[in-house]
Amino acid sequence: MAINSFHKLRTATLNIASALGLGALAWSTVVHISGFIGELRDAEFWIITALSFVMACK
Repeated sequence: MAINSFHKLRTATLNIASALGLGALAWSTVVHISGFIGELRDAEFWIITALSFVMACK
């Protein structure tokens, strides 16, 4: 019984993490493609770029 509940909790946690990652990837894509790019500093741009690549490679 404990193994079943652990498996359900793990599956739910992984699903939530995947959804948050997909949301972050979508947000960073919108920032890169849209006009918000002009308002970013160079460091912020490269951080968003790196995070986008990491999330896309997952």
